Amino acid sequence: MFRKISLTALALASAVALAPNANASTATATVSFSGTVASSCSFATPTAGTLGSPSSSNTMGIGSTGYAAGSISLTCNTSSSLSVSNPTAGTSNGAGASTPATTGTYASVTLPSSAGVCYSSQATSASSSNCSSLASGTTALGVDMVLSFASAPTAAAYVYQTTITATYN
Repeated sequence: MFRKISLTALALASAVALAPNANASTATATVSFSGTVASSCSFATPTAGTLGSPSSSNTMGIGSTGYAAGSISLTCNTSSSLSVSNPTAGTSNGAGASTPATTGTYASVTLPSSAGVCYSSQATSASSSNCSSLASGTTALGVDMVLSFASAPTAAAYVYQTTITATYN
C-alpha cells in the first residue's frame, strides 16, 4: 500500500510540475535603432553664362551686349555658407586673348528673391551679404562675372570660370 501511495504521489507531483502556470507573466524587450545623417551639400549641373561683347572699351561681363548670367542649384540638408573664387582663365582661351586686370575683375553669386549677393575677393566696390546663412533645402543661384582689362581686349575667344564652394555650418 505504501508503494501504491508513493507512486500516486509521484504521479501527482509530476503532473503539477509539468502543468502550465496559470499565473505566468509576460516578458517585454525594447529594441532601439540609431543612425546619423551626415551634413552634406551638392550642386546640380551648372548652366554656363555668356560674357558677351565688351560694353565699354575694357570690360566684358555684366552689362555687355549678349551677356547672360550662369546658374546653378545648391541642395544642402543643413544650413550652409557660400564663397566665390575670383575668375580664372579656362583651358580653352583663344590664342592672343588679353589677360584681365586684377582690380575690377570679379565673380558673384546672387541669392534668390534679392536675399543677398556673394562676391569674390577682387570685387572692389561691393560687399557680400547673407553668404553665411543659407537655409537647408534647394537654392537656385545666379552666377555673374565681370572681366576688367587695362585696355581694350584683343579679338580672341575668352573662356573664364569661377568656383563656388558651399560649406555646411
